[in-house]
Amino acid sequence: MSGIITSAAEAQRLQGTRPDKWQPMRFTLKAEEAIRLASIVRDHQHLVYLLLRCDPEDRTIMYEALRPHLKFKAFSLDEYVSGARAKADAERLPTLNEDGTLSSYEDYSPTKKPLITLAEKAIKEAVAIAKAGGRKLTVTCSKCTVQAEFVGETLVAATMAARKAGWVYDAKNDSEICPACPAIRVS
Repeated sequence: MSGIITSAAEAQRLQGTRPDKWQPMRFTLKAEEAIRLASIVRDHQHLVYLLLRCDPEDRTIMYEALRPHLKFKAFSLDEYVSGARAKADAERLPTLNEDGTLSSYEDYSPTKKPLITLAEKAIKEAVAIAKAGGRKLTVTCSKCTVQAEFVGETLVAATMAARKAGWVYDAKNDSEICPACPAIRVS
C-alpha cells in the first residue's frame, strides 16, 4: 500500500532526502506509552498526521490503541484515511511508494484504476483509427515477438508507416521483423 503525503510542504521536504528517513514508522508502543501519546494528541488533524506516518499494516493497531485515550471523540479510521487521500488528490500531491520513492501525481492517481487507464487507451486508439479512416495494421516481430500498431487511411498507408518506422517484411518466412532485430535493410 502506498503512503499518503498530506501537504505540498511535506512533499518538498521529502524531495532529496534519504529514503530511510521517510519510510513509514512501525508502531511498537507499550500500553502506557500509547496512553501518554494519546494525551498529547491535540486534535483530529494531529491524529491524522500520526496515523499517516505509521506503517499501513500497523495503522489499525495504532488507532485502536490511541482512540480510547484521546481528549476528543475520534472519527472512524476510514474517515481519517479517506479524508487525507481526498486532500492529497485535490492538491495533486506526490505519493510515497512502497520502495520509498516518490511518484508524481501524474504518474499515480487513486482515481486512475487500471481498468480506467485501459479504457482511456482504447478510446484514444479508436479515435486514431477513426481519424485514419478505419485502417489499422498490427505487426508482430518473428524474432522477438514485439508488437506494434500502425494506422493509415488505407492498409497500404498503414504498411508504409510500418516501413518508415523500420519494420521489414521477410518474404522468405512471410513475417515481419522489428527495427531492433537484425535483418537485411535496403536504403
